[in-house]
Amino acid sequence: MQLSLKLVSTNAQIGNDILLALKSDLNECLRLAAIDSRREMRKLFELAITQDETWVSLHSGKLKGEFGLPSDGAIRLREILNIWLDNIVVDYVPIRGTSVLKGSFSLCMFAKDWIDVINSNSATIITDKGQSLPWLEWLLKFGDKTIVKEYTVKLTNSVRSRSGLALMKKDVKGKWRVPLEFSGTNNNNFITKLIDSLDNQIINIIEQAIQKQF
Repeated sequence: MQLSLKLVSTNAQIGNDILLALKSDLNECLRLAAIDSRREMRKLFELAITQDETWVSLHSGKLKGEFGLPSDGAIRLREILNIWLDNIVVDYVPIRGTSVLKGSFSLCMFAKDWIDVINSNSATIITDKGQSLPWLEWLLKFGDKTIVKEYTVKLTNSVRSRSGLALMKKDVKGKWRVPLEFSGTNNNNFITKLIDSLDNQIINIIEQAIQKQF
């Protein structure tokens, strides 16, 4: 007895059916890769930010004195860093298509206009006189703009200093602004520069996370 088989689907249809069956498996791989990528991105940015010269200066250097960051400055910085790290989101666009499958990843890191950190309590100092000093907004957005007229900052270890490093002194000819070597604007500050410098490492993290799933 002889049996004869006849294909009722074209090669293209068979190929499409195979691709369709692969979609769910591929999407699960992308989902897991996104989770791995976010975890590695958080490690990457935490290390990069905390080693950045601006961050180091805020922690224990010139900027700590210039802004008058108080004794809880390290706690403030940690809270700000955690906001940024928590806001890192790596997501994927599910694979779609029939003859050709396409998918992608998206990466979100920092809120527009830095509103997430600027609005945090850690980003503002309230002085003994009740004045509000939005030091982080000054750092990230004000550039070389004069912030306080007729005053300058003098290095000192006076007990009257919030930071223990400097005091603001009256000077009719003086003006105070964020030190130029650290100043930034909304689209060009130490964080945006850091992101640009990490482009290749970000891509590598995503590529390695995908390869791990296959």
